[in-house]
Formats: sequence, structure tokens, C-alpha cells
Amino acid sequence: YTRVTDQGVPILRALPMLAELKVTGTAVSDASVAELTQLPAIKSLYARWTRISDAGAAQFRELAPGCELHHTARQSR
Repeated sequence: YTRVTDQGVPILRALPMLAELKVTGTAVSDASVAELTQLPAIKSLYARWTRISDAGAAQFRELAPGCELHHTARQSR
């Protein structure tokens, strides 16, 4: 796991060939969903145990239907 946050997600646009991204276990949240859907080559996103909610995952699927999303919401404590 890394310390990636929503602040770091926009930097990924500098990687136009990025097809698979793993943000599992990071602090990435619903605030980054729209930005993640703008990655032009993204085909697979692993976002398990992040701060992306079920609603955020649904929004991602709607905005990026060609991308396979692997999502499990982080449990509240």
C-alpha cells in the first residue's frame, strides 16, 4: 500500500498509456472518481479498501463503462 491521496490522482494524467491502476488500500476517495474516469487508456481499476464509497463506485461505472472496476468499500470504524 502507498500513501496516495486525492491530491496525487491528477498527476496520473501525465501517463496517457496507463491501462491498469491499483489504488487499493489508499486514501483515494469519491472526490477522485471523475478524475480517474478521465484517464484515456484505463481498462482496469483496483480500488479495494479505499475511501471510494459504493455510490462513488457506481458513478465510476457510469462514467467509465469500458473500465473494469474492482471495488470493495472500506468499512467504517
